[in-house]
Amino acid sequence: MKKLLIYLISFFIFGCNFSSLVIAKELSTEVTTLINQYRLQQGLPKLTTKQIISNIAKVHSQNMAADEIPFGHAQAPSRVSYLKKYYKMTGFAENVAVVNDNNPQKIVSLWINSSNHRKNIEGDYNLTGVGVVRAKNSKIYVTQIFIRATINS
Repeated sequence: MKKLLIYLISFFIFGCNFSSLVIAKELSTEVTTLINQYRLQQGLPKLTTKQIISNIAKVHSQNMAADEIPFGHAQAPSRVSYLKKYYKMTGFAENVAVVNDNNPQKIVSLWINSSNHRKNIEGDYNLTGVGVVRAKNSKIYVTQIFIRATINS
């Protein structure tokens, strides 16, 4: 019930439709699951999802979807600075994608088949967050942030 209320409030405040919100949440969960399955196959530990990291990733996806920043890694230092308020970080990386459909396997395959993206997936990170946004043109923007950190006390 609480999740439904949050979705409904978001709908009225942000003008988002309910199905887009559900798709974004499901897609971010599925991408994280597939990334963790891949890491386990490579003998690497699973990443732990943190909501604050997902929120920051979602803002980046929103900014790209709204054409406020170019597609890519613009303003990454500001994301690092923000995360440092919550974590003692020793590493940061991010993967971004823009796709025409909500197929998580396609997104993860794109990243795994790119050496730079795969390096981030296989990196020495322990925390992650994924943010997904559907733009007005129906393209889906995905950001996954990876960090190596401990929680600040």
